[in-house]
Amino acid sequence: MLKILEVANFDTTSLLLLLESLEFLKSVYVDIKLNNDETSSFNVKSIHIEYLCLHSKFEDKQFQCLFRQVPNLQTLDVVYSQNLTEDSIQVLATNCQGLKSLNFSSCYKVT
Repeated sequence: MLKILEVANFDTTSLLLLLESLEFLKSVYVDIKLNNDETSSFNVKSIHIEYLCLHSKFEDKQFQCLFRQVPNLQTLDVVYSQNLTEDSIQVLATNCQGLKSLNFSSCYKVT
């Protein structure tokens, strides 16, 4: 059974649909530049991943959309993101209350 997924060349909507369809998936590593698409109105059911590693050039809206969909998230690594802001951190805190580990290395807009 697939437990770890590495993805490339997805728009945000496709990534969310893929994650939604893989209910048994627990870990995801994303090292891509997602297309700058509109995601604020897109709605999927909750994604059941517990570990998320983002080495990507997400836009702040894309972080927020993703963070709304992962309420079971326990570990989050976001590294070298120039676009992660305090707004996304607020969405993360509201929606992912079971977080145990956070890493925001080289995310300079997070203070």
